[in-house]
Amino acid sequence: MIPYKVFETISLGPIKIQVWGLMVALAFLFALFLGMIEAKRKKIKQDHILNLAFYLLLGGILGGRLSFVLVHFDFYLKNFWEIFKIWKGGMIFYGGGILAFLFGLLYIKKHHLKFWQIADLVTPSLAFGIFFGRIGCFLIHDHLGKIMKHLMFFGINYFGETRHEPALYESVFGLLTFFVLWAIRKKTKKEGMLFIIFLLSYSVVRFFIDYFRELDSRLLGLTGSQYVSLVLLFIAIYFLWRSKSSPS
Repeated sequence: MIPYKVFETISLGPIKIQVWGLMVALAFLFALFLGMIEAKRKKIKQDHILNLAFYLLLGGILGGRLSFVLVHFDFYLKNFWEIFKIWKGGMIFYGGGILAFLFGLLYIKKHHLKFWQIADLVTPSLAFGIFFGRIGCFLIHDHLGKIMKHLMFFGINYFGETRHEPALYESVFGLLTFFVLWAIRKKTKKEGMLFIIFLLSYSVVRFFIDYFRELDSRLLGLTGSQYVSLVLLFIAIYFLWRSKSSPS
């Protein structure tokens, strides 16, 4: 059983570093590093990757924070200035992902880049980013899990109760998915397959992981993220069908 220990800050003398913000920053830097490696291999100008990374980061932060604020609107209506304290956590992955996607799509269209080529390039980085980012969520325990019906060694000892840790599950998924995508990235012949594989796997895994969350609001038994997962799953299936039906 894993002890419940919250690591919110790292103190370096008078300087306090927010752990969640640090992990997100590391996730972005490592993802950028991997993206630059792939850009060099695919003979894509690295300046495009640097510029695209900026827009993806901006969209991710704005979308993730805005969606979180909307979900917790009553709190932020009474505590307006808390909206800007993003280093404390409080982001929704899908909200950030959707806006980052739109920002990235605009950049790709503007510079006449190949969408599926870029999508495949950033996909392993995205999976690795999830690994790092969700470790940050795990360290500050901002996603309370449900009580385990059957005790397992990976349960969190939460004040005498053994609970699931959804952030840890998602982090492990990100790491395993990264290894798979990185291993097959040179073997896939059709552009877009890495992105489709990730979209399929993440939408399914995220759908089931949300059943282990305790405090998320639900509509007809499903969380907002689960509804988004279903939409993305159908989109991924459609992309896969189009890929299979089109010539290589």
